Amino acid sequence: MILGNVNTSINFVAATNLTVNNVTGQMDLAGQAGEIDVNADATVGNIISSNGVVGAAILGNNVKTGDIINVGTVNFNGAGTSNSIQNALAVNFQAAGQVTLTNASSAGTFTIAQSGTVVNAANGVQGDVAAGDGNFNSSLITGNATVGGGTITSNISGTATYTGAGTITATTIGGQTDFDGNEGILNINDTGTVGIVTSSNPTAQAGTVNFLGGATTTAITNVTAVNFNGAGTVKITSPSGPSTFTVNNADAQVNTAASPAALTGTVAAGDGAVFATITGNASVNAGSITGSISKDATITATGQITGNVDGNATVNSGQLTGNTGGNASVGVNGQITGNIGGTATTIGGQTDLAGFAGVLNVNANGTVENVISSNGVVGEAMLGDSVTTGDIINVATVNFAGAGTINSIQNAGAVNFNGPGLVTLTNASSAGTFTIVQDGTVVNDSNGVTGNVVAGDGQFNSNIDGSASVNDGTITGGISQNATITGDGQINGSVGGNADVNAGQLTGDVTGNTTVTTGQMTGNTGGTLSLGAGHVAGNVGNSVTFTAAGGALDTTTVGGEIDFAGNNSTVTVADTGSLTSVTSSTTTAGNVGFAAEANVTGVINNISTIVIEGATGKTVTFGDDISVTSLGFTNGEQLI
Repeated sequence: MILGNVNTSINFVAATNLTVNNVTGQMDLAGQAGEIDVNADATVGNIISSNGVVGAAILGNNVKTGDIINVGTVNFNGAGTSNSIQNALAVNFQAAGQVTLTNASSAGTFTIAQSGTVVNAANGVQGDVAAGDGNFNSSLITGNATVGGGTITSNISGTATYTGAGTITATTIGGQTDFDGNEGILNINDTGTVGIVTSSNPTAQAGTVNFLGGATTTAITNVTAVNFNGAGTVKITSPSGPSTFTVNNADAQVNTAASPAALTGTVAAGDGAVFATITGNASVNAGSITGSISKDATITATGQITGNVDGNATVNSGQLTGNTGGNASVGVNGQITGNIGGTATTIGGQTDLAGFAGVLNVNANGTVENVISSNGVVGEAMLGDSVTTGDIINVATVNFAGAGTINSIQNAGAVNFNGPGLVTLTNASSAGTFTIVQDGTVVNDSNGVTGNVVAGDGQFNSNIDGSASVNDGTITGGISQNATITGDGQINGSVGGNADVNAGQLTGDVTGNTTVTTGQMTGNTGGTLSLGAGHVAGNVGNSVTFTAAGGALDTTTVGGEIDFAGNNSTVTVADTGSLTSVTSSTTTAGNVGFAAEANVTGVINNISTIVIEGATGKTVTFGDDISVTSLGFTNGEQLI
C-alpha cells in the first residue's frame, strides 16, 4: 500500500507493507510483522509497536517466557525525519541522505545499508547498530555496535565490532571492542572508560586506538597502534600489546601501575610520561619512562628513563638511570647511571657507574665523555696499600676495544685497554688499575692518572700517582710509587718508590731502592742499588751490592759501601767522585776505576783491580787502607 501525505494516525491490524511520505500522526505496527517504507525527504511522527516491547533476544540476551518479540520493520529510503521509533524489530537506512531521529528510539537493530547515509539520534537508541559504510551519530547506543567503512559517534553500552576500516568515537564502551583484523580507528574521548580492545583475528594485528584525553581501559591487545593524543592520564589496568604505543602530547601520562600490568611492543613516550614495564623497544624525547625495557631504549632530547634496559641504550641529551645489558651510546649532554654490560661507541655525556660492579665496554674508535662512579672513591687497596675501615672500593670496569677518546675516568675499579690503537684520556683520571692488554696500544693522558698501571707490551704516556709495571712496552712519565720492568721494556720518568729493572731500561731517578738484573738504568738511586750484569749510570745514596759478574756502575758518588760479593764487575768513578768503602765480602773480585779527581773515605778491601786514569792536577785520595790485587796507573801517575 502506498500513501501520500497523511495527517492522522495509522494503525496496523495485519502484516502489511506500507509506503508513506509525510505522516503527522502516529504509526502503530501493533506487534504485526508489518513493514513501513519511508520515502526520501519525508517527515513522520512516532512509529511504535504498541502490543509489545523489544524482546530480550533482540538485544542479544536470553528470551524469557512471556517476552513479546516485535517483528515490525521500518525502512528509510533516503533523507528523512522521525520523531521517534519505539519497539520495532528492525530499522533500516537503505539510501543516501541524512535521517534524524528526534527523540530516543528503540528497535532490535538499526542498520545503515549504503554509503552516504547519516543517522542522527541525539537522544540515544536502544538496540544494536550496524553502521556499515554510513555515519551513525548518537548520545548512547544501548546495545552492540558494528561499523564497516563508516563511522559511529556514540557511547556504546555493549560491544563494538569492526567489519572494515571504519571509525568509532566514544566516551564509554561497556563491552569488548574487536577490530577483528580490520584497520579501523577507535577514538576515546577525554574521561573515557572502555573495556578490552583487541583484534581477535589471530593472524591479523590490526586497528588504531586514539586516546583524546584521560581515560581508563582494561587492556589493549593485538592492535596496530595506540596513540595518546590528548592531555590527561590513561590508566591501563591489565597487560597490553603487542602494539606500537605513541604519546603525542606533553601533558599525556600512561599509567599501567596495576601489577603485573605491562606494555608489549614499541613504546614512544615523546614528551609525555609512561609508567610501565615494557616488553620491546622504547624511546622518549623530552618526556619520561618509568619501568624496565626488555629491548633497546633511546632518549633523543632531555628525557629520562628510570629502569633497566636489557638491550642497547642511546642517550643523546637526557638521563638513563638503570643498568644497560647491551651497548651504550651517550651524547654530549647525556648521562647513564648504572651498569653497561655491552660496549659503548660514543658517549658524549657522563656515564655514572654509581659504585656498582658494572662494566662499560667502549668500541674501537669510540668517543666517551666523563665516566664516574659517584657512590665512592678509589679505595687505598686499589693503590696497593692496606685498606682502612670505611674505605669504599669501587669495582666497576671500563674496557677499550681499540682506539678511542675519553674526557676522564673517575673512581673506576679497573680500566683495560684490550685492542691496538691510540686511546686518549683528555683530563686527569683515576681507577684501581689501568692495564694495557695488547701490543700496539698507546695510552696518552697529559694530565696524569691516579691508580696502578700495568703497561704490558704497550705504551703508556702519563704521570702516574701509583705503582707501574711494564713488560716489553714503554711508560713515559713520573711514577709516585714502585716501578717494575719485567721484560725488555722502558720507563722514562722518575720513580717515587722502589724500582726493579729486569732486562729493560729505566731513565729517571729512583727515590727508593733499585734492582737492576741485566737491564740498564740512567738516573740516581736514593736508597740501595742491587746490580747484576746490567749497567747503571747514576749516583747512589746508600750501598751498592753486585749480584752477578759483568755489571757496571758509572757514578760520581755512592753514599754507602760497595760490595762486589765475589762478582767480577766494575765501578767507574767520575771526576770529583766520592766513595765511602769498597769490598768483596766473599772471594776477591771487582774493579774500580777513577777517571780523575776522587776521594775514598773508607777502606778498600779484597778487590781485584784499581785503575787510576788520572789527569794533570787531579788527585785521588784514599783515606784508609787499601787491599787490592792490582793497582794500575794509565798516565804515569804516582801513588802518594
